[in-house]
Amino acid sequence: MLDVSGWPAIFLINIPIGAALLLLGIRSMDLSKPKPQEGLAMDWRGAGSFAVAVISFMIFWGSISNMRTDGFSVSILGCICLISLFAFIRAERSHAQPLLDLSVFAVKAFVVPLLSMILFFAALLGVEVTLPFYLEGVMAFTSSQVGGVFMLIAGILTVGSQLVGRLYDKYRWSYYSTAGLTVAAIGLLAFVLLVGSADIAMLLGALVVFTVGFTIFQSPINTEIMRGLPAEKSSIASALNSTGRHFAMTFGASIASLILSIYSASIVKATAMSMTVAVAFCLTGILISVGRRKKIDRNKRGTLILHHLF
Repeated sequence: MLDVSGWPAIFLINIPIGAALLLLGIRSMDLSKPKPQEGLAMDWRGAGSFAVAVISFMIFWGSISNMRTDGFSVSILGCICLISLFAFIRAERSHAQPLLDLSVFAVKAFVVPLLSMILFFAALLGVEVTLPFYLEGVMAFTSSQVGGVFMLIAGILTVGSQLVGRLYDKYRWSYYSTAGLTVAAIGLLAFVLLVGSADIAMLLGALVVFTVGFTIFQSPINTEIMRGLPAEKSSIASALNSTGRHFAMTFGASIASLILSIYSASIVKATAMSMTVAVAFCLTGILISVGRRKKIDRNKRGTLILHHLF
């Protein structure tokens, strides 16, 4: 559609889908007025400071990626974000019924997979933002061909996620997410080494390897995050999972945009740098995940030794 009608044609897809989802949501949701809960005190300070922190954070990274923005404005936005974040933390610690229970961040079984997910999705958005520029600007792909590449990625994810989900339910191996990050990092590293090459088959092969890693990673990491907290805190786990993913996507896209701005004279250099940063994100996620797994394994061995001794 982009080749035929230009970028506004995107809305011919997005708007009908959004309208259909809205209608389905209205039909499936219970829109009756909920009964007021006695003794519930809304955390307005926490909600307000968090909203300011999120908005200023988004504008801050958007401004950084725009090289024409002056440094003073960016500094002010950064200060507003930090101050509002500090105010949010103070509000949550002092409120009887906080918007967010900060004690969940002391639970490593929850925080580690959450951080791994954030790092991976930051890497993913870096790839998704940079890749079309490289395919069109260097490999001379048309918009339709770029769409075909992303359709290939989506197809692998759609089929593979179902298979990995069933495999994870049947065989509860604790290193699925770590393995997924490792495979994804290998695929991205291969792409970095192939940047500038005319061998499109090898480049697509590297992207397929990355997508396979994404497939292995996605379903298990969501389960790990949700199981990291007790059942009564599942709503907090779900909310932070969604928030963390959107934070990572914004951060990754902003980093990629910044790199594209810095290396605007060379798409090849911009792509190589953006993919290298994505590899670094994946490797950091691997280190965090492996460190936690080793500690869990040591604790299990210690428990077994004590059990046999006593």
